[in-house]
Amino acid sequence: MVDAADSKSAVRKDVLVRFQSWAQSADICQGFFCNGNFVYILYTAEFNKFYIGQTADVDQRLLRHNSGSEKATLPYRPWVLKWFTEKPSRAEAMQLEKKLKNLTK
Repeated sequence: MVDAADSKSAVRKDVLVRFQSWAQSADICQGFFCNGNFVYILYTAEFNKFYIGQTADVDQRLLRHNSGSEKATLPYRPWVLKWFTEKPSRAEAMQLEKKLKNLTK
């Protein structure tokens, strides 16, 4: 019998694999040389959870998540950065963040 948690974990892994495949094939500006509108995915192995967000500074945002400054991620520390990309505008970063968050629904 498949445990509901195992099933949910398998779905999340599948979503991440599909997303990574899409991201590699898409024309996405990666790195710190565009203009500071990042979308990122964090992962916590201890709780097997992903978190998707957007920020102007990925390093500082990860520090905030791991320091307990963010209420939504506080109970699930520690977080590791699994993926990020930079978008030309904050509006585009927010749009991608929303799409990614809706992948598992």
